[in-house]
Amino acid sequence: MTQAEYAKKLRPLLPAEAFAPDPSKLVILFINLAILILGWAIASHLERWSVYLLWLYLPLAVVMGNSVIVLLFSSHNLMHGSVIRNSLLMRVISLLGLTMLWMPPTLWKAVHNREHHNKTNSFADPDRNYLYEQPKTWGKWIQNLFVPSAEVNPIGLTIGMATAWGVHTFRNLTSVLFFNNESVDYVPAAFKVSDKDRRAIAGEFLIILMIHLSILVYLQFDLLKLGLSYFLPIGIGYAGFLDCSINYI
Repeated sequence: MTQAEYAKKLRPLLPAEAFAPDPSKLVILFINLAILILGWAIASHLERWSVYLLWLYLPLAVVMGNSVIVLLFSSHNLMHGSVIRNSLLMRVISLLGLTMLWMPPTLWKAVHNREHHNKTNSFADPDRNYLYEQPKTWGKWIQNLFVPSAEVNPIGLTIGMATAWGVHTFRNLTSVLFFNNESVDYVPAAFKVSDKDRRAIAGEFLIILMIHLSILVYLQFDLLKLGLSYFLPIGIGYAGFLDCSINYI
């Protein structure tokens, strides 16, 4: 039985309340956006801190990393329609929620809602691992270098945990924007989007890029500020999401 057939049979057995949107979940999303903004606001004054007190920022960096994780899962629920049903509002809020993940909402709908959920654990699932017989592309090389296994180097594993989500987004984003066909070999399973969605993905990515550049400008491109309040929370967030995903699976 396919997933669609299973869902079709299961849905009539569940109460209507199970499918009702819950706008209160937006509170969690906005709280975690506020935590990130507060963290950057504090980091903008780190040059005034004594070098011996900088370690006090680390707990906040961990909390910010957790917010990155929460934003992804909150946006995941939002994009599945379990929070609100207004498509325009959903798109705007999900753009904010997915910005730290560099994931355009329209791409998320394609790679996750459409492709992954309709083709879960099949050869056409973009979230699957590479097959042994697939070409040894840069994407497969990175995957084998970072993905947890008995052979992976501990240093590679550490780097991979903090960057795996970025690699996942980058390979799917470039596959769609530059090629948009099912013959792309550096992704596990390539897919296509419509021309309209392709333009939307490009536009959303430019907005995400501008937001990130605004953060860098606000932090004055200061390596200390960026390291503690930008790169460290993002790395923690990506690693935490990967760990949660592995345990969930």
